[in-house]
Amino acid sequence: MEEPVVADATLRLGAQIGFTQGTFAVNNQDFTDPKVGVLIGAFAHYNPDFLPSWLTLDGEINYQQQGAANIEVPTGDPNIIQTKNIIQHNIDIPVMGILTPPGYLNESLIPYIGAGVAWGYNMKTYQQTNTRSTVDGGTSFRVESYTDKSRQYVQNDFAAVLAAGFLVKTETWMYTVEARYRLGLTNLNGISANPSNAFTGNVFTLKVGVGFLTLF
Repeated sequence: MEEPVVADATLRLGAQIGFTQGTFAVNNQDFTDPKVGVLIGAFAHYNPDFLPSWLTLDGEINYQQQGAANIEVPTGDPNIIQTKNIIQHNIDIPVMGILTPPGYLNESLIPYIGAGVAWGYNMKTYQQTNTRSTVDGGTSFRVESYTDKSRQYVQNDFAAVLAAGFLVKTETWMYTVEARYRLGLTNLNGISANPSNAFTGNVFTLKVGVGFLTLF
């Protein structure tokens, strides 16, 4: 009987980096273009004795940018087209269960899927407004400076998280590649009590990570 390539540690720690695409949605239907941002963070994988070996708990703390792009702003003038981009700087803490196929547990390449919940804290929200004007047959384009709109958005954002990816094992290191979708569950509109003005934030993430495989 062959020995495993490497024994799994009970606790695995690592760092990760990636990019995000954030959108705003009403009734889970996106109504904006994606706003591209970055993700930088750390993760911990933990497999306690009372869980089967194919189920691992994943906890993370990430700085991530999200928001939305090209939201139309009514101007009342057909010669003026105005759009705004929203950039949110969040601390995001997801907690997931990660399932790996039992037949792959001792291999060096392991696919996995994950599901869980996340809490996000909105540190700052900025708005960038773009204005395109048509005058005498000519077109001008102006980008306004960023303005702080944090008061217009709630700070606490809860979400459901789904993930799929794979990890690669070596003697000491573990590498991960993952695609993730964060489905917002909280109304982000912090200045209107009208339910018709409610919207949520969804985020697609593609990230890579590296961690210690044999730690404890």
